[in-house]
Amino acid sequence: MSHKLHIEKIELDIVNRELDATIKQQLQEGLIEAQKLSSLGLLVAGVAHEMNTPIGGTVISVSNADMSLNKLNEAMKQGQTKSTLESITTSIGESLALAKINLNKTAVLGAVDLCSTYINQPTLVATS
Repeated sequence: MSHKLHIEKIELDIVNRELDATIKQQLQEGLIEAQKLSSLGLLVAGVAHEMNTPIGGTVISVSNADMSLNKLNEAMKQGQTKSTLESITTSIGESLALAKINLNKTAVLGAVDLCSTYINQPTLVATS
C-alpha cells in the first residue's frame, strides 16, 4: 500500500507541476496582451493629441480672422482711416496664415501610416 501511495504522490506532483506551468504561461500571455493593448492605447492617444493641437490652433486663428473681419466691416461703415483698415487686414492675413500652417500640420499627421508606427514599437518578450 505504501508503494502505491508513493507512486500516486509522484503522479500528483507531476500533474501539479504541469498545472503550475500552464497557469504561469497563461498569466504571461495575458500580461503580454495587456501590455500590447496599453502600448496601442498610448500610441492612439499620442496621435490624437498631435492632431488636435494644430486643429485647435486653426480654430483660434480662424476665429481671430472672423473677429477682425467684423472690425473691418465696422471700420468701413464708419469711414475709418486707411491705416486702421490696413492694420485690420494685416491681422486677418496673419490669422489666416497661422490657420494654413496648422492645417498643413494636421494634413501631414493624417498622412502618417499608423501601422508602420505601431510595428516599429518595441516588441515585448516573455521571460521564464
